[in-house]
Amino acid sequence: MNAMFQPNQSELSSIIRDMSGVAGMQEDLMASLQRKIDGHLFNIVVAGEFKRGKSTFINALLGDEVLPMGVVPLTSVITIVKSGPSAAIRVQFSNGDSQLAQLSRLPDYVTEQGNPGNCKEVRDVTVYHPSSWLKAGLQLVDTPGVGSVHQQNSEVTHHYLPQSDAVIFIISADQPLSHNELDFLVCIRRHAAKVFCVLNKVDLLSPSELQESIAFTSGTLRKAMGMEVPILPISARQALQVRKEGGLEPGGDSGLPNFEYALQHFLRDDRERIWIESTCRQIVQCLAQRELANDVEIRALELPLEQLELRLDAFSKKRAALLQAQEDMGCLILSDCQKTVKRRLQPDLDTFKRHLRSQLQDHLEQWGLPLRRGGTRALQAGLEERTVSAIRSAFDAWRKEEGVLLNAELEETHTRFWTQMCGLVDDLAKYSASIFEIPFAPVQLEALQKDTREFSYKFWSEPSGLSLLGNLLIRGLPMIFSYPILLRRARLRADELIETQAGRIRHDFEEHLRKDATLFQQEMSNRHEAVGLSIEQSIRSGMESKALTEAEVVIRRADLSSTRTKIGCIKERLVGHIKAAA
Repeated sequence: MNAMFQPNQSELSSIIRDMSGVAGMQEDLMASLQRKIDGHLFNIVVAGEFKRGKSTFINALLGDEVLPMGVVPLTSVITIVKSGPSAAIRVQFSNGDSQLAQLSRLPDYVTEQGNPGNCKEVRDVTVYHPSSWLKAGLQLVDTPGVGSVHQQNSEVTHHYLPQSDAVIFIISADQPLSHNELDFLVCIRRHAAKVFCVLNKVDLLSPSELQESIAFTSGTLRKAMGMEVPILPISARQALQVRKEGGLEPGGDSGLPNFEYALQHFLRDDRERIWIESTCRQIVQCLAQRELANDVEIRALELPLEQLELRLDAFSKKRAALLQAQEDMGCLILSDCQKTVKRRLQPDLDTFKRHLRSQLQDHLEQWGLPLRRGGTRALQAGLEERTVSAIRSAFDAWRKEEGVLLNAELEETHTRFWTQMCGLVDDLAKYSASIFEIPFAPVQLEALQKDTREFSYKFWSEPSGLSLLGNLLIRGLPMIFSYPILLRRARLRADELIETQAGRIRHDFEEHLRKDATLFQQEMSNRHEAVGLSIEQSIRSGMESKALTEAEVVIRRADLSSTRTKIGCIKERLVGHIKAAA
């Protein structure tokens, strides 16, 4: 255990014990936090689309066939692999019951064949295994594959991401990155401080194909994430086979030793810092939610039931109005982004197209003169090759430059709306505080995370069938006649390509905006809903207290006052700890 962790573990464990003594704290959440601290638990979530080899990868890392592998999607069940003296499983059901079972029974709970549609209502399954990787509190979490036919799989995986300390994202060398995978990576980035990107199934490619796949994947991820993302190529199947046979990999043929080295380096250098940050963040959220509920209930004790009913009705109307305002603002975000397309992108694109057309007119003349000496076929092929290359290069360069400017403008737009939407959440809290006449100090939400993804597009260069037919006929003409015709057609071809690429870039930009606006709305909707539900529950708790006797109300008021004092002391203590650990 790292020396810096021991005092943090002791202090945070003490804080959790104090929180557990605060009335109204969620027992299951406190127990989960306590287990994380006591066991120095560090959740590494293994995620990716269906059929990317996530379970095979975990088995290879463990050196044992622990998790079921196959081509059928698993059910919406989280599988947690943690340290244990022997291989066994504990099944946790949605109703709170649990049972121990042999490892051989695992497919009965986590596969579609053994548990179709999760008809057995399994919440999660813990697998115990004596792997050396797991002995320091590390837990590997196998999540259902996103993007499969089972929509609930994606929902369960997305729901679990906030509990991750790091994520291993599995992609496949035999399939290009999908839009769903890129969107999922952006979502992961919001929660995980560290993301390992593993390119699996590299044994299916030749050495040259592998290098091409790594280069393509790296470029795609760089555009999607706005940063360099190291790619760790492996063959989980090959690594598992070697380790099952008890063999070693001195040359690291499967690639898994390289991943293990990167993981060991991360766990040695960054694990403690990330663990402390994520644990403190969860504690702060628990305290803030309980403090709000406590203050509202204190005030509710002083009001008659009729007044509480009126306030609940007023709060519900305010909440509905603000929710509608938030939805309207979501539409305004997209509208503002579309205005950016018209105001900035389209004029810039039109100017670029005119400049590129003018350049190509001159270049075509210069290219054509030496190319005509090789005959009609060489002239036609040479003009096509150079035109496509010049347009591709010009659009790639322009896209990068324009992307920087557009990202800066979009950041301003998103920041403006983020501030306004945070204001809506504050308004709801302020309103509830005002109707209950309690002090309100808005909690500053974290800044909006910047999205520096590059805009991309798929280059199109396929000539039409009619164009190909015409070119074949022209080849039979003497050069004196075919040259001006081919030159004219090359100019038309250049115009066609320029218009096509411009349309594709604009389409990608608009699609980028639509997805960003959707994610933006979801983020704020989640914040708004959490605050609204918390306040409503507090009001209803106050209403229920009206059934108490006067003596019981006095006792309840004293308890709430004591709770307020305890929360304040714990917050001061946590703030001091965070400052000391920084």
